[in-house]
Amino acid sequence: MNEGALPSLEYFVEQFLQEMHWQGVDQSIRQGCLTKLEDAKKWYQQQLDQGSNKPLELERKLTKKLQESIVFTGQFDKVEAVGNQGEVRVVDYKTGEPDKHIKALDKSEDLSSEECDDYLRQLVAYKLLYDRPHRGLRVTSGSLVFIDPIKTTVKKYGLEEGAFISKTIPITEAMVKQYEGLLQKVWSNVRKLEFARLPEYDDKKCDYCPYKGVCWR
Repeated sequence: MNEGALPSLEYFVEQFLQEMHWQGVDQSIRQGCLTKLEDAKKWYQQQLDQGSNKPLELERKLTKKLQESIVFTGQFDKVEAVGNQGEVRVVDYKTGEPDKHIKALDKSEDLSSEECDDYLRQLVAYKLLYDRPHRGLRVTSGSLVFIDPIKTTVKKYGLEEGAFISKTIPITEAMVKQYEGLLQKVWSNVRKLEFARLPEYDDKKCDYCPYKGVCWR
């Protein structure tokens, strides 16, 4: 941010290793991180080759009070300018396989739908948090930057095995209004202690829920 350019690849690797040391990770986690380092280096070199917008803000935590006394909090990875009229884009860096999310995002329209990818809701949440009329800045899009390579080529979704992908999605006021409605509905159910079980068992959700034995005994 001070120099208007991305740091060198050498600096990136240095910071990667230093962070592991500061976090005091155990040997198994350290080895897992080192295994990921080669892919991370390839991804970062691509960023260097393509260039990157200068960040306005990095890793900033924001809180906003909504209706029904809901206190909503989130932390951004990066915010960058995309125009001269106060338009900004929120950038969120993601680890893990991008394939399933890219496919799901292509089908995500209704935020309340079970089919909607959580990453889309997250980008909408960032706009909800960030936009402040008096600041003259507004989020018009969100960008998901995947730092792990694509696993399988699928031309329909623009996926190419071994490549790195980012996806930018326009975020509108209408999406924010819908998301606020979802938050209020969930909070209302929490306050009324309404925690109805799903209509049927879901391996992806129920297997990891501490109340699985209560719902499905």
